[in-house]
Amino acid sequence: MMKKYDNHAHLRQHIEPVPPHSLRPVIETAKEKGVVVGIREHAPLPRKLMESYVSDYGVTVYDHEIEPFFKQFQEMNYPVGFELDYISGVEDETISIHKALKEESERRGLEVSGIHGSVHFLPAARGCEGLPGADIGYVCWDLDENVFRAYMERRHPKQFIYDYFRSIVDLTKMGIYDALSHLELARKFDRVGANGESVYFGEYEKLYDELARGAIEAVSEAGMALELNTAGLFRDLARPYLSEALAKYALELEVPICLGSDAHRPQDIGAGFETAEKMLAYIGVASVVGFEKGNRVEIPLNK
Repeated sequence: MMKKYDNHAHLRQHIEPVPPHSLRPVIETAKEKGVVVGIREHAPLPRKLMESYVSDYGVTVYDHEIEPFFKQFQEMNYPVGFELDYISGVEDETISIHKALKEESERRGLEVSGIHGSVHFLPAARGCEGLPGADIGYVCWDLDENVFRAYMERRHPKQFIYDYFRSIVDLTKMGIYDALSHLELARKFDRVGANGESVYFGEYEKLYDELARGAIEAVSEAGMALELNTAGLFRDLARPYLSEALAKYALELEVPICLGSDAHRPQDIGAGFETAEKMLAYIGVASVVGFEKGNRVEIPLNK
């Protein structure tokens, strides 16, 4: 039987109080499901964001958690991996965080299965006063729909689209990421309105599509993989964070696609993969990729 790879799983939920990282149940559940699970835990943030987002973004690995976090991987002899945020304006510190994580893993004799890039923070420009993180210049827009809605109202959907996809393009130029996570995370709170259009992006769909395709072109130029994130299947739009049309464009550019559930609970590992695989096979994708020892492994899709 061909292995299945879930290239994006976490070790704790987005809940308060923030629970400790727990690796064993993730690995054991993945094994029961016949899935090779790639841990992509939220990496430490640049210092000023770590200090500001203690309560709002408590899922990241904090300084006091570094030792117990890595110790679990050592005890289970399991590859470590991270989801490392790209944040405009703090690129040098992000590179330093990447280097430190790789060095710490090497020091402990751990393989790094992969480091994926994502965009959760965008500039808090004029008019964003009062939103979480605005005082330090960045808003984490995807944790709470009330924050997202307020941010969209103050920045405007058109500007949000420009800012979001520009950040993704800049992410690809960093040269430190193996894959781009959830290209279409911008759709997290989206849904279809009474007029049959997106409630957030309706009149700007053409611009959205144009810039999303530009982001895929940037992923291609960087030699990265593109993640089809199945978490979107369980939101209002009920579709992956990579639409069929955009997945087809990635196929045209020969961009390798990897699957990720973005699971924050062991039982969600591999969730939605059957639907995602059928969609990819339907548009002509012959195989997806997984990651082992930092290298891509090709996995044929069942027709």
